[in-house]
Amino acid sequence: MATTRPNVLLLITDSSQYQVFGGKPHPVCRTPHVDGLAADGVRFDNAFSSAPVCHPARAAIQTGMLPHANGMMGNAIGPNAYPLRLREDVPCFAELLAQAGYRTGYAGQRHIRERGFTDFAGLLSDYSEWVKQQGPGFLTGRPLGPPYCQEVDYEVDESRDAWYAQGTSELIERFADQDSPWLIECDFDSPHPPYLLPAEYASLYAPADVMLPASLDDDLLDKSEVHRACREAQVGEGMSRDDWRLFIASYWAYVTLTDHCVGQVLAALDRTGQRENTVVIFTSDHGELVGAHGFITKYPQLFDEGLHIPLVLRWPEGAARGVVRQGLTSSIDLLPTICELAGVEIPDAVHGESLVPLLGPGPEPATGRDETFSEYDGNIGQAYSVRMVRTREWKYVYAPYGRDELYHLASDPGECVNVAGRSENRPVLADMQDRMARRMAQTNDNTFGRF
Repeated sequence: MATTRPNVLLLITDSSQYQVFGGKPHPVCRTPHVDGLAADGVRFDNAFSSAPVCHPARAAIQTGMLPHANGMMGNAIGPNAYPLRLREDVPCFAELLAQAGYRTGYAGQRHIRERGFTDFAGLLSDYSEWVKQQGPGFLTGRPLGPPYCQEVDYEVDESRDAWYAQGTSELIERFADQDSPWLIECDFDSPHPPYLLPAEYASLYAPADVMLPASLDDDLLDKSEVHRACREAQVGEGMSRDDWRLFIASYWAYVTLTDHCVGQVLAALDRTGQRENTVVIFTSDHGELVGAHGFITKYPQLFDEGLHIPLVLRWPEGAARGVVRQGLTSSIDLLPTICELAGVEIPDAVHGESLVPLLGPGPEPATGRDETFSEYDGNIGQAYSVRMVRTREWKYVYAPYGRDELYHLASDPGECVNVAGRSENRPVLADMQDRMARRMAQTNDNTFGRF
């Protein structure tokens, strides 16, 4: 391992489905920069978000704590914003590293007003001002057919995510000649819908090349009623097969555009000679449904497509190259990992576990978590709490106002058949409920009273 404290570059995308943007080459969708990052570092194939919506998921990354504990339990945006906020007494990793002598920089959307950063570039607010200067209609797009899919007239380098990438590159260059190590975070908006595609991306992938999700026609009858209500609100009377193929092809194109922006940032590291002692972490706040179970996007459903996230770590001076780890990991593991890499004490209240023991070469250590947890507590104008515990073989979802869900992931990876009501599964159901109860007690999760 390196003896000097490394720089840390954290790249967080929005709504990246692991199956498409996880650092593992996809049969159609091209992501050469993230694939290359994984080939030169460590890829975690079973990383899961703590929440399926943006603000709680991002706050969990910042604090290493589950949303109910850090206070950010829903999206705090718009006139119907969730009333709770990130607790002031909960430290964020940027604050901890700044106190330890790191210079901290931020670029991107500032979803939750991330704390602890002193230098800024490429902010969404600045991009919005620049767009106003371009005149009316600059961002106007032409619908491609399905919801959220639009072709735009501006160039790739005029997109907001290219703006974030440029801002991140400016920070990398600004910090290049200083003696102290640095932390830079870039929060991309993409590939979150709407899919705003410049001409060269709008037809990048042929809908005919899209294989539709096996769960697309799930009738949801063995699941909580809220799933059906949510899907109806998203897609109404439904979408045709051709609509779904174009929708998914558009998502893939937006993923490739995002990968292009990631490549711009990585090039800045190489250009300034800071590649070797910079830890690059690529991940996403949460996943995305993109047709799974007939949904356009996430929310109260805790299906794997909405929670399974990419997680790649590259550190030429201190981590193995081309290693794949299969153990369960969580987005709350990032704070303790970053702290350990930076030589910073990990706060006692943190729920996550450092991934540093997994960064070396050789066989995967037997230690690590055997379960991961996610939660949902509502969104804009909506209050609805759900909890999930997942092992490698089973997933249990508890919805107090709905129906228990139990999925045997080994035989049903698409989570199409809820087996919670089958008598032969009572021991498994009881075990999963015990796991959830223990975790809720350990983290003071009193959302449902005494579980």
